[in-house]
Amino acid sequence: MNGIKKIGLVGFLLLVAILTGFDVINDYRVGSSLKHVITEGIILLISIIGLFVILNEFRKTKLLNQALKLNLENTQADFKKWQEEAKAHIMGLSLAIDHQFDRWLLTAAEKEIGLLLLKGLSFKEIAEARQTSERTVRQQSIEVYRKSKLNGRAEFAAFFMEDMLTPVVNIPK
Repeated sequence: MNGIKKIGLVGFLLLVAILTGFDVINDYRVGSSLKHVITEGIILLISIIGLFVILNEFRKTKLLNQALKLNLENTQADFKKWQEEAKAHIMGLSLAIDHQFDRWLLTAAEKEIGLLLLKGLSFKEIAEARQTSERTVRQQSIEVYRKSKLNGRAEFAAFFMEDMLTPVVNIPK
């Protein structure tokens, strides 16, 4: 049930409770039958109980929303902190890869091919990204492998990934 419907229901139940309360008091004063007064008293009681149930649901929803908002803020802060920490590592990794490419004497085009290979793009995707033919990309990748003295894409990727995927043991936080 959305907020507007709940507010409307609270207003309705409050109105029913007030009007029924006045009616019960008036009926009691004028000497209406006990059965009639009890029936209206039950309606009054149900209205008040319904009112409290809905108000309690409002309170629970508000508390849940506050908890979710806090959780979201904490998650966003954690993500931002992770991004900041990772940014330095990614920059360091990018520099290390670039230095290794320099040691292998790769050309600018071969460096670009090497990075795209490391990202996992297919020859076709690399050709489309570089607006060149797939054959050219294959030839340049062969040069990358030859200059690096590595046998294909798997060894090329493993060269850079191997040390990063070692188990973390006793690293201070």
